[in-house]
Amino acid sequence: MLEDLVRAGGFDAIEALVRVRQEHVSSAPGTRAADLARRRIANHDFDPSGDDGREALLRALEEELRPPDERDTLRDLREELREAHTAFVTEGARAAFARALGVVKRADRLLDDLEATSDTTAEQRRQAFFILRELDRTLLETSVLSDLLTLGGKADTSFVPLDEQLGRLTDWLCGVEVASTGEDGNAEHYTLHLHRFRAMLHLVDADDVVAADHPTGRRERKLRTTRWLLERVSHDGPSSLRRVVAASAARACDALLREEVGELSDILVLVTDHVHDPVAVTTMAEAAMDPSMVLIFHGYARYLAGCQRAPRMTSGSLAALDMLNEMIESMPVAGPPRVEALRGALVGYAASLGSLLSVRSLSQVAGDEGAGTSRIPPLAGTAGLLARLAAGARRRLGAWPGDEPPMSRMALQRID
Repeated sequence: MLEDLVRAGGFDAIEALVRVRQEHVSSAPGTRAADLARRRIANHDFDPSGDDGREALLRALEEELRPPDERDTLRDLREELREAHTAFVTEGARAAFARALGVVKRADRLLDDLEATSDTTAEQRRQAFFILRELDRTLLETSVLSDLLTLGGKADTSFVPLDEQLGRLTDWLCGVEVASTGEDGNAEHYTLHLHRFRAMLHLVDADDVVAADHPTGRRERKLRTTRWLLERVSHDGPSSLRRVVAASAARACDALLREEVGELSDILVLVTDHVHDPVAVTTMAEAAMDPSMVLIFHGYARYLAGCQRAPRMTSGSLAALDMLNEMIESMPVAGPPRVEALRGALVGYAASLGSLLSVRSLSQVAGDEGAGTSRIPPLAGTAGLLARLAAGARRRLGAWPGDEPPMSRMALQRID
């Protein structure tokens, strides 16, 4: 069956075969399928098409499909981790912990090598791909290393080196992606960037386990990664990577909510600050895992799309107001206090806007000549409340640029 899949499948089938064999599949069908996959790679069935990441992945897969005694490289980091895991069963906790520390030290050296690379040459890009692939599979895709480090008995110190490594990896991933992306958001070497974003997602998830005893470092890392991804979504133009970036941003927002770094209202403010493209927000809704976040992202996407379609006149404003009310309805009812506060403020804001849009003259706006009270103070009050709630959310998520007070209420009062 494995042979049939490799024969009929594409590049992804071979990558999946490697992952299956890494789970100790040593039967004859697996061996023959590996030989067939190596022949397909040797026969150039898969054209890298100038993608250095794809070329590096082909080299890595061909190497990993070989029998252990035919490989050109020394033991990889994953093998050392497997040996440490086995030592726990055969030699005991102390031996397993010692081997786990050896894995951490080797990972430190690999990080030094990774930080020394750049995206300026093809060889450097391929080298960075190899190193990141090894670190990703060992540090991020599995919690085995962090589990073994708990055997040392001092959780407050055992995780410190690993926690620092996650911080270094976060800095490198964000820095190298900023440097390698053009102003239009397009990036060459699709496979290279795809694997970097995959590692970034694994990094966000790995923090939940690895940095459990270091909540401050974990929180700052998650916030930094999420803000950076949202900025990428906002600045990237149409490209093959845009859906990947938007999906990664959604999963990072999931992590903020899951780890209680921020509430749904905080995340909504953060997303609305950065992302104003309905297509990107729809992608985020499709990628998000939390049901409440899925609903509110879909509501925000429909609001943005409705605003883009609406003509710039009263009828268009009414249509946009309808979309705003639909978005408010997508927010959970009887949720946490901050979510309820934002929802209530949006309801009041929408009602005040609706009251203004229903007037037929300036005298009705001002409440002159028996036209009732002015329509502006309620709008000023709800706008000021929204501004304060949004400012609080930005401060909690580390995205507030300064201490200037919100000016919306004061501006509306001057109009009044």
